[in-house]
Amino acid sequence: MTTAKQKKYRHDITVEDLVIWTYQRQRADLIVERGVGLLPHEKDADGIFYKNISGDGTYQVQRNAELGTRIDCFGFPSAEIHPDAELVHELIKTKFFTHLDRGLLIDFGKTGLVPDWLPGAKPEIRPAYKKNGKLKMIYGDRKHPIACEIEIVMSQDHIDFKRRIYTQWWDALDKLRAQLWERDTQVTSFNVQVPGAARTPWQRKTG
Repeated sequence: MTTAKQKKYRHDITVEDLVIWTYQRQRADLIVERGVGLLPHEKDADGIFYKNISGDGTYQVQRNAELGTRIDCFGFPSAEIHPDAELVHELIKTKFFTHLDRGLLIDFGKTGLVPDWLPGAKPEIRPAYKKNGKLKMIYGDRKHPIACEIEIVMSQDHIDFKRRIYTQWWDALDKLRAQLWERDTQVTSFNVQVPGAARTPWQRKTG
């Protein structure tokens, strides 16, 4: 497995916290994808579509509110975005990640919410009730019930699906970590650590 050098001048950070920093603090997707801070000819060179709108500055106010900062079009070409955040975002856009990987990583980065793997969930069925509170019955004939109807509250298929999504999120994080380790010389400020979350937390031994 590729390893990264732990450098004293860089800060230790889990890959989860790095992704959150990239999208919540650095707003990498907004800055890089929209070419915020680039001059028109720079956007043309990068193939970024743009148009001049809102001569009264309304759009500028809206954009500043969206980014949480004011972009002055000076300094670094990509609106002062930290090079590590730009590297993370550009890596996530590469062929190493599927569309689902990409969506899981960026959504996590923006919200900080780990995919729900349904802790403690078990398949569950229960009796079905009518609106009046009485059991729904199955009749062998018009008068004699032979069984109570049931409804599935939680299926094993649903639990398995949610946990596959969680596992794919974890694997995408670890894939990003591996890609960053391979590009260790490009990372300026962080010693990127393995995911802090467990890959299969539902398999933890208890007792």
